[in-house]
Amino acid sequence: VTDPSINGGSTMAYPMNFQTPKVIQWSFGIQREILPDLFLETDYVGTRGIDLEAKLDSNQAFPGPGPRDPRRPLYSINPLVGDMTNHTNWGGSKYHSLQVRLQLRPRHGLSAALAYTWSHNLTNAGENQGADTAQDARNLGAEWGNSSFDRRHIVSINELYSLPFGKGRGHLSKGALGQIVGNWDVSSVWSMMSGTWFTPRDPFNVSNANDTCNGCPNERPNRIGNGNLPSNERTLNRWFDGSAFAIQPQYTFGNAANGILEGPGYFDVDLAISRIFPIKERYRAEFRWEMFNAFNHTNFNNPFNTIGIPITGVLFSAQPPRLMQVAFKFRF
Repeated sequence: VTDPSINGGSTMAYPMNFQTPKVIQWSFGIQREILPDLFLETDYVGTRGIDLEAKLDSNQAFPGPGPRDPRRPLYSINPLVGDMTNHTNWGGSKYHSLQVRLQLRPRHGLSAALAYTWSHNLTNAGENQGADTAQDARNLGAEWGNSSFDRRHIVSINELYSLPFGKGRGHLSKGALGQIVGNWDVSSVWSMMSGTWFTPRDPFNVSNANDTCNGCPNERPNRIGNGNLPSNERTLNRWFDGSAFAIQPQYTFGNAANGILEGPGYFDVDLAISRIFPIKERYRAEFRWEMFNAFNHTNFNNPFNTIGIPITGVLFSAQPPRLMQVAFKFRF
């Protein structure tokens, strides 16, 4: 335990019997050859996290009016002790997924794979809280919710195509034209994902049990509706329904769970064009032109999640736009 007198009243604690976090994984799958060089694989994959490190405020004040310190459990023992961030093993996680993969082995210069994953990831600790500690240290069961990196649907397609021109590729294996258009490869990766999940927050700490500091657990409101809008009603200025949440009565905690709102999806295509130039026997040069987010698709980050203010549900930021890079290597 750190000395609160030398840490501004804030204390950190670690249990003497701190456990090693554990992750149990299990899976089973089926593989089948559908056609020559075309394979289908289907798997179920599950994991369970136990004794994960998670934080709670062991000296959290009871909700109520007036100064917080007199309502802290340790106030009568040492009034200098403020929030006590306790690193313990109360965290856990659950993950279940269906994973399907269709793979084409190299054939006529083309190799490709398509993968689809349906998954659900739940946790009561870590990034899904979006805060330093649990909202209510006396009700840890309320912390369970969708993980902040939970995506229900993920589709990935990748391919590599060696153009059939040039030495050893069937066409234009000789001559000046073959030297120009030969030995080029084209590859791409297509990524499509549903949105990640995020948590609605109060504009201030209604319970008067938590500090309003950076990293303190912004409290969750009461949930009076679904909050997730149909896809045809979502806009840049109203991604979720803010009216589905209400600030809870004063000196209480809200009933909204973690990770109940789904953010924008993700679509990305990365392209690459490359060629290897043999130079005698020992040397060769390689040229690559790569485009990330080649179609310059706008992938928005999650919207502003604080309720009861004008910018509730507004999409403010996005991930990087198209990026291109050119590389040239000489190997010897």
